[in-house]
Amino acid sequence: MKTLYGVLFEEKNKNNKLELLEYVNDNNLGSLTFVTNTALHKSIATENLIEGSHFILQSLLLLGESLTDILKHLNILISNNITLSIINPNFQISSLTCKPIELTQSLLECEVVLHQKRLEKRRAENLRNGIKVGRKTGVLVRSKFDPHRQKIEELYQLGLSMKKIVLHIDVGTQQSLHHYIKSRGIKKS
Repeated sequence: MKTLYGVLFEEKNKNNKLELLEYVNDNNLGSLTFVTNTALHKSIATENLIEGSHFILQSLLLLGESLTDILKHLNILISNNITLSIINPNFQISSLTCKPIELTQSLLECEVVLHQKRLEKRRAENLRNGIKVGRKTGVLVRSKFDPHRQKIEELYQLGLSMKKIVLHIDVGTQQSLHHYIKSRGIKKS
């Protein structure tokens, strides 16, 4: 008889336990023993796994913190004839019945989640260190009007409208010229 394990993120999380118990009851799988994802990682690392066991996970994310870890752990589990039931999305992985499309889809979803976690971690770290990301405010970038600045200043000083200046230099729009004049501090005399 197979030993059935429910893998939890944290032992104290009741929602995880309830979801695993509902899955076991809905599929008539029998009695369930709870283990944490940390205990599962240690068992995989030492290859101290009972052949033919059945692990139920809420997500493949419980197998590792990177896609490489997840794939490595999956390979070890499948080679030890261990069945995995993934609740979200609902599919099973075993050495005999492994649907590559479902597995690939789940791995891609894991990669998206892991990428978001890495970004959040980096943002939090930057926030703690007081680092602002992006272009610094007040830094002027090169403009398409820069080569025509002298001509723009002359025409603007003479009181020509934005429309006439744009037509004369044949660059940009009235709105972009107005923004350029405003950002560069060009004033009428």
